[in-house]
Amino acid sequence: MTRAVLKAQKQNLLPDYLRRKASEVISMVFNEYDYETDIQVKTEEAERRGHAAGLSEGTRNARIETARKLMQKNVSVQIIEECTGLSEEEILKVK
Repeated sequence: MTRAVLKAQKQNLLPDYLRRKASEVISMVFNEYDYETDIQVKTEEAERRGHAAGLSEGTRNARIETARKLMQKNVSVQIIEECTGLSEEEILKVK
């Protein structure tokens, strides 16, 4: 297996990936593949990505709601920009 990875590197196959992950590739081949573990790991990674995306969207929605409330109180767009991190264009859409 090590020879195969070295040969791939010499032939410039996946150069960046093999430079970073050669030992991991060799290790994966020698270890027995376990479908259940693979599915579990992929599920956990997907959940983490989904959770992070949800937090980002939730944060954005909260900033928009804050901008809406500040607009109702006649706070200037410039101050709302500073407080929420939203652009002037995004704030004006809230009106």
